[in-house]
Amino acid sequence: SVCKCREPFVPILKESHPLYNKVRTGQVPNCAVPCYQPSFSPDERTFATFWIGLWSVLCFISTSTTVATFLIDMERFRYPERPIIFL
Repeated sequence: SVCKCREPFVPILKESHPLYNKVRTGQVPNCAVPCYQPSFSPDERTFATFWIGLWSVLCFISTSTTVATFLIDMERFRYPERPIIFL
């Protein structure tokens, strides 16, 4: 069985290419990972963007609430809560 460069990988065929004989994927020489979207379908990319965005907004809200609570009543936070807020 002959191993060859298959999609989504990109074969490097020209000897003048800077990566010729310098890259290999698995045991296949001159086979490179593409620069754009090697692992995700458009639907998976859309879902990943939504999921990461959702969690980043939730984390921002949680952090903002914690910092606002600290700024409203700083004396309430003592050790070990105060050093954690400063971090």
